[in-house]
Amino acid sequence: MSFERAHLLLEDKTRIPFHFNPSTLRRERRASYTGCEALGQAAPTLEYQGTNSQSLSFDLLLHAQDGVNAGQVQQKIEALEALVEPSVEVPDSRQLRPQHLQLVWGQYTSPWLVCVSISTTIELFEADGTPLRAQIAIGLSQAMPEPGQQISEAGAPGQNPTTRATQRRRAHLVHAGETLAGIAWAHYHDPTRWRAIALANGIDDPLRLPVGSRLTVPLEGT
Repeated sequence: MSFERAHLLLEDKTRIPFHFNPSTLRRERRASYTGCEALGQAAPTLEYQGTNSQSLSFDLLLHAQDGVNAGQVQQKIEALEALVEPSVEVPDSRQLRPQHLQLVWGQYTSPWLVCVSISTTIELFEADGTPLRAQIAIGLSQAMPEPGQQISEAGAPGQNPTTRATQRRRAHLVHAGETLAGIAWAHYHDPTRWRAIALANGIDDPLRLPVGSRLTVPLEGT
């Protein structure tokens, strides 16, 4: 089995390779509940409200050795710390947001994420103060639903049974090699219904699906 080096893939196609793969990768999903207390009950009845976004966290080691110089360590620190800086225009507004990104490690590709925290500990310096060795703690959170996860008409995940009952579409993240017919089969078990997806997303050429794009899959009549 060949050695696979992990990297971050940004939505603008920039790739940030790691000097060393993380020793641990922490993934977390949480479910939300509200407690309904009643007279005579020793404990409240819990009512499920929905599942929160996935979060990932890991530590990276940057070290000037084996062809990596001090300047490259400094550049990598700056590139990673820039992940929390707003740089992408939000449609129909004057606001900016940070880039979405994916963690890619061999066969594993994460959902689209945003960087919510980054902490840098510099452990070794050149005589002029340039970092030679640093530990970087990175916290990421899921930015949008994974393929097949339902979303409400407002574009946010449903939070209660009433909200989920009004949902009429799903989000689908396009992966390499996918076609509209294949996506229609995945959601409808009917490849001939690809036109409904094309119409919902304004797709003129069904043979050209940008990898990483998010499609809306209508569910009416399914």
